[in-house]
Amino acid sequence: MTRPALAASLALLLLPGLARAQDCADLLDAVDQITEALGMVEIERAQALAQQAVGQLECQEEPVNTVMLAALFQLTGAVALFAGESADAEASFARAVAISPATPIDAVYGEDVEKTFQAVQRRVLDETGGSLLLQGSAEAWLDGRKVQLGVPIDVVVGHHLLQWQEDGAAMQARDIRVATMETRQLTLGQVSEEELRRQQRQATIPGQGMGNTQLAMLAGGGGGVVVGAVLLGLAAGAQSSFYKEDDPTALDGIQSRNHGFAIAGLGLAVAGAGTVGASFFVDGAPGVGLGLSF
Repeated sequence: MTRPALAASLALLLLPGLARAQDCADLLDAVDQITEALGMVEIERAQALAQQAVGQLECQEEPVNTVMLAALFQLTGAVALFAGESADAEASFARAVAISPATPIDAVYGEDVEKTFQAVQRRVLDETGGSLLLQGSAEAWLDGRKVQLGVPIDVVVGHHLLQWQEDGAAMQARDIRVATMETRQLTLGQVSEEELRRQQRQATIPGQGMGNTQLAMLAGGGGGVVVGAVLLGLAAGAQSSFYKEDDPTALDGIQSRNHGFAIAGLGLAVAGAGTVGASFFVDGAPGVGLGLSF
C-alpha cells in the first residue's frame, strides 16, 4: 500500500473518534444555548438544542456534572411544556427528579411549569425506589456521582446516566432505567471470575461492605448498649435490695448506687444506640445507598 493510501485509511479509521470529540456538546454550553433560545421565545430552536444535548450525553468524555445534568432535563421539560407536549415534559421532569430528587425548579419558568414539575416530583418520590449493584474493574459514575463498586446503591426510580471507564480506555456510557423495588446488577469492564465472586461476597455478606469507621462505630455502639443494659440490671437489683434492707443506715448507700447505676446505664444505652444508628449514615454503609461519593 502506498503512503498516501495508508494515510487515507488511517484518516478514515480516526474520523469517527474525531467526529465524536468535536460533536459532543459541553453541558454548560448546551444549557446556556437552550436558555438563550427560550428567552428569545424560539421554542422550536430550543427544542432542537435540548434534543441534541440529551442525545449526546453518552458521548461525554468526562463524568458529567450532576447539577448541569439535572438542569438540562428541567430545562428540556420546560421547553416541551411551552411547546404543548405535556407527556414529554413530564418524562423530562421525572428524569430530573431521579437525578437530583430534592432540587426544585427555578420559578423563572412560570407557575404552570413549576406546578407541573412539583406534581411529577411528588409522584416520583412517592414510589418505592430500587437498588443498583455495580461490579467489575472500572471506575463508575451514576448521574455524575462517583459510585463505589461492590456496594448496593439505593436509587430513585427512573432513568439514570451510567458512565464508566477502565484504565487507559475511553469513557463509556449508557442510559439505564431502574423500576420500583427492582434490583439491578451490572458488571462493568473486564473482570476475572475470582474478582467477581469476591465482589459478590462483599455485597451479600453483612459487614463486608463496611469500612473501618462503620465497623468501629457498630462495635463501640453495640458495646455501649450491652454495658448500659447490664448497669440498668444492676440498678434494678439495687432497687430490690432497697426494699428488703432492714438496716436504715444502709438505705442511703443503696439508693445512691441505684441512681448511679440507672443514670450510667441509661446514658450508655442511649449513646450506644445513637452510635449504631449513626454508623449507617457514614459514607459507604451498605443498604443505605451512601456508596455514592460527592
